[in-house]
Amino acid sequence: MSWGKITQILIVALLYFLSGKASFFFSVSHSIVTLVVFTAEGWALAAIILCGVSIWPGIFLGQLLLAVNNGLPLILALGISTVNSLEAIIGLKLFKGFHLDPNLASIRDISGLQILIFLGLQPFSATCGTFILWMGGILPTSEYANAWFSWWFGNALGQILLTPVLLSLFSQFQVKNNQLFKGFLTLLPLVGLAWLVFFVTEIDSVSTTFAIFMPLLVFMAVRQGMAMVTLGTFLIASITLYATHKSMGPFVINGKAQLVDLNIFLLGAIMTAQFVAALFSELKDRENQLQRLSTSVFDHVQEAIVILNSEREIVDVNHSFIEITGYTKNEEKLLQMALFDPLTGLPNRRLMCDRLTQEMYKASRNNHLIAICYLDLDGFKKVNDTLGHEVGDRLLIEIAARLKACLRSGDSVARMGGDEFVIILSSLSGEQQCYEILQRIIDVANEPVLIDSQIASVSVSIGFTLYPQDNSDIKTLIRHADTAMYCAKKTGKGSYYLFDPDQERVY
Repeated sequence: MSWGKITQILIVALLYFLSGKASFFFSVSHSIVTLVVFTAEGWALAAIILCGVSIWPGIFLGQLLLAVNNGLPLILALGISTVNSLEAIIGLKLFKGFHLDPNLASIRDISGLQILIFLGLQPFSATCGTFILWMGGILPTSEYANAWFSWWFGNALGQILLTPVLLSLFSQFQVKNNQLFKGFLTLLPLVGLAWLVFFVTEIDSVSTTFAIFMPLLVFMAVRQGMAMVTLGTFLIASITLYATHKSMGPFVINGKAQLVDLNIFLLGAIMTAQFVAALFSELKDRENQLQRLSTSVFDHVQEAIVILNSEREIVDVNHSFIEITGYTKNEEKLLQMALFDPLTGLPNRRLMCDRLTQEMYKASRNNHLIAICYLDLDGFKKVNDTLGHEVGDRLLIEIAARLKACLRSGDSVARMGGDEFVIILSSLSGEQQCYEILQRIIDVANEPVLIDSQIASVSVSIGFTLYPQDNSDIKTLIRHADTAMYCAKKTGKGSYYLFDPDQERVY
């Protein structure tokens, strides 16, 4: 294990420990129930998603130190640490298995994460953790149900509060963003307002508190996106918990914390802000997609009035657009012919360029990476020569279907012609995620294809470049990916290769 990885593990352990201590400090008690919004679980889930499964010792060590520091016997501390580490590993597997995007820029991604936390990870953690405490004699049977609920809800709230903040902020720091500082400045009025509400005024209604904060959170979700609104929600939640812990603010009546109202406010603010941010991100993307698709179609469906002289020579051409909506019977056929490959049904070069334009716009607006990948089938000519062109065509259809099946919902694949394809991987959290998807593509494409009792085998070489690290126009990005593809073939077929600017001088 390298020193860099050891340092990374120790940092995760330290952050887990400090976050756990802060969570217990901000705990809110009422009768036998103690609400601990355990943000250490949020650190753990975000760290393992971003850094990979090799980071689990940091989670184990951080939880072990926290449990021992809180007076738990060593044997029970080891059990709890094992459960929390295993929970994080399961979370990573399910996150990848459901093909969720760490940028959380869609309703599917944010709702998938919330369901994963509330119905998957935390029921597992609460069940195992409370059982260990009960077996160790720490947890009385009479308090078992309350302890299970508090564990489940507190851990889930901590994860749903902090994990989206870390994932979305990480995607912004992956690329240069001159608006990031402005986003942080917008948080200052929100923090100031929260301080006034909880420490200065005498508001005692959850509905009034909602009415004060929700318009601001919705505004931030629409204007600033997921990263800033989740960070703003985290700051509000921290101030809320601190004030309630100090017996101040609208969720304390006659010296007693109103846990039901507090839970409603925290959960409502968190989920509303995240869903609004994801919804408006999707709406903007779809609106832009429809506008560009409409422009793409109308640009290529034209009629012309030709003006001839007395000798029937063309002297002028007057172009005008056809109103395509008047051709309802031919609309679908026109779209199919203009934008899709007739053999595989995949988007053609024209539609691919249109989608790439959209993804470049989204990458600049949402501050994430996209990969432009150029694929070429190794050994396809041999299949054509030995098994015939009909088998070759059916092989292309099968490969196209496999490529579509192994991509995420926001990715695109297009056929450029012959045995060449282009794939656009959108909303990448970093290069590592790109490598994992490309390896999956290679593995799927390498599997033999059975066609009429004949086995056709090909492999795929992939060249790719990352935008906006490679801040070029569309034509240049595709050329760079094509150049990298030839490097992949040269270094060994059935592999992928990241474009290097120095290659421009070679090819």
